Amino acid sequence: HIVECTAPHPVGAVFRRETVNACQADFEALVGHDAGTTRLALSPRERRARLRATIDVVARLFLASIVGERVVGYALAVLLHPSHTDDGASDDELALRLETFAHLLHAVGKNLSAAMLRGDVASSMQRAAEILRSGHVGDRVACVIAHLAGRYKNGWRDSSRITNDDAEDDGGVDACVDRRFAELRERLEELEAKSRRDEAAAADAAKDAATLRKELGASDQRANAAEAAARDAAAALASAQASAPDAN
Repeated sequence: HIVECTAPHPVGAVFRRETVNACQADFEALVGHDAGTTRLALSPRERRARLRATIDVVARLFLASIVGERVVGYALAVLLHPSHTDDGASDDELALRLETFAHLLHAVGKNLSAAMLRGDVASSMQRAAEILRSGHVGDRVACVIAHLAGRYKNGWRDSSRITNDDAEDDGGVDACVDRRFAELRERLEELEAKSRRDEAAAADAAKDAATLRKELGASDQRANAAEAAARDAAAALASAQASAPDAN
């Protein structure tokens, strides 16, 4: 429970409780706390926008020291909870959860304690990697997580900010997508070149086969002619022997 995860802060207890409860209610209605939670009936676009806004509020509350970092751990755990991300989850659902997960960490990662980074965040990053290995998300989401993993490993040294853009920070995701596109184009060019080489090799093989067939045909003709000549010679010899005077 989020309220139970927050520590005392220099704001009114009632304000903190009401704010956190409102965020928790909205968050759980959007992503579900467990498999039995009923989510709000929203269009994918509306749900994505509202979830992003809720995560932004959670991040800002944390950065303002109104809630503790265990709230972040709670949100990360719910976003990637196996009951929502194991077999059966749609590709769009996995993409939304991974992108929201990355958005939250981009916003607050450099303000988390070392213990939090080694604990909840490390576990969540491993869970995200497992989801990626399932093969149910596209290249763009894979780039989002790859960029996040790079910042995580580098100690969040580059700048981060909360935005409503698709790119999480400093165009890093777009650059990753561009690199992935370039890799795919290079791979396509390699396959096309190999295909051309294979086609040329196949054409050469067809020519060699045709030449061999001609040579075999000529050899067959020569063999047939030799057999015919041998038969003619044998017949001539037999005829000569038959017409020759009896030696006796």
